[in-house]
Amino acid sequence: MYRPEFAYLPAPPNTLDQACLYSWDGSNTPSFVSPIPNGALIQKIPLRFDQDSDFFIRGLEIIGNGLLVGLEDTNGAPLVQPLAPGLDPTMLAPLWAETDLAGETAVESDNWGIYCPAGSALYAYVQNATGNQQNGPIITVYGVKRYLGVPC
Repeated sequence: MYRPEFAYLPAPPNTLDQACLYSWDGSNTPSFVSPIPNGALIQKIPLRFDQDSDFFIRGLEIIGNGLLVGLEDTNGAPLVQPLAPGLDPTMLAPLWAETDLAGETAVESDNWGIYCPAGSALYAYVQNATGNQQNGPIITVYGVKRYLGVPC
């Protein structure tokens, strides 16, 4: 279960927040369907949000099977900071990280979380430097959908 580190402000008047999570893996992300060969670098993999409401990210989890995974928000700013120093500069070193078995990581940025407009996308970067091919990662974000008025 996801629990934020601190209490968030209530939703603004005439809106409704609904707890939600998005998860991307080989079942719903074409770049993660086939095993990722050793040495492969896959860039700018779109991870789309639904179009019915805005979403506020309040936590994330990456299960990468040893893969190096980077994540950018909807504005192109890095969400995942480097945890693997010394990578070749062509490997987008500022973005790599992995939270295997570490549970959810809080990523709050304001009073409600990291804002993602309806229909927008995060962008993932995946590199396999393990020496063997690996199954794609599982990237999960936790947060709330914000509906104007009452959802149908």
